[in-house]
This record gives sequence, structure tokens and C-alpha cells, in this order.
Amino acid sequence: MRLIITLQVGNGLLLVAGFGLLIPSAFYSALKGQATKNSHGHHPFTDAKLTHDILYISRITSILLIIAFIMYILYNATTNHSIFDEVLEQDEHNDLDHHADVAKQKFTLTECAVAISGSIVVVTVLAWLLVERIEDVVEAGVPDQFLGLILLPLVEKAAEHLTSVDEAWDGQMVSSCL
Repeated sequence: MRLIITLQVGNGLLLVAGFGLLIPSAFYSALKGQATKNSHGHHPFTDAKLTHDILYISRITSILLIIAFIMYILYNATTNHSIFDEVLEQDEHNDLDHHADVAKQKFTLTECAVAISGSIVVVTVLAWLLVERIEDVVEAGVPDQFLGLILLPLVEKAAEHLTSVDEAWDGQMVSSCL
């Protein structure tokens, strides 16, 4: 039962994050026609003011989403510390190559720290290169909405999806869903 509640909380947080990303876009779409290029006359609502307001709303929304995520992590850390133990243990016993996995040599703490640090550096450099090339891709004809909403999340989650498929192939259905 706690597993279902935990999954529902995670899904709810994902839904809130999705709507949180829509708030600045909806604000911009609703008010872009009313903004003027400059503030001559009696119309104080300019494009610069609209951009400033959107950035302000985006920052506030981001801070609220970060706080919600921290609360979610704290909730999981304090209430569900052993919720998956039995399920994961059963999955390990059902794993087709369990004996080969147990026999593999494990990394030391130093090797893990070096591997994680190296991975963070590589991912950071790749993300920076990707961001630098977004304008080139959009100019080549790929719509920026497709790039931001479909292509980037797909590429970002590719390794996670491949891991899930591998776990499912090995018969670890619960692990593949986590």
C-alpha cells in the first residue's frame, strides 16, 4: 500500500512540475498581444516589462518546485526507508544472471567517487555543447517546441529507458519500473 502511495506522490509532483512549467508560458501567451514596443504615451505595459514579469514568475515557480522536490525527498527518506527491500530482494532472486552479478568485482569508494565526478564533468560539457547548438538546430528547421518538449527530454532519459529495458529483459519487472 505504501508503494502505491509513494508512486502517487511522485506522479502528483511530476504533474505539479508540468503545470509549473506552463505558468510562465500561459502568462506570456495571455498578455503578449497587450504589450507595446515602448512606453510612449499612456501605455506602461511594454515588452520589456512583460519579459521582466515572465522572468520573475519563472524564478518564483522554480523556487516553489525546488521546495516541493526537497519536501518529496524528505518524505521518502523519512517514511519509506525500507519499502522496496522485499520487492528488490525478490527481484534479485528472480534475476536470470544473479550469480554473474554477485561474482562481479565491485568498485571501491574512491573509484565510485572518480566515476561519478567524471560523469558529472562529461554530462556538464555535453549539456553546455547542446545548449550552444540549439539555435543552429532551430535555424535548420526543427521547431523549437519539438526540440524543447520532445527531443531534449527523450535524449535526456535515453540511458534510463535503456536501463529499464535491460532490467525488464532480465526479469526484474519491479526494478525496471522504478
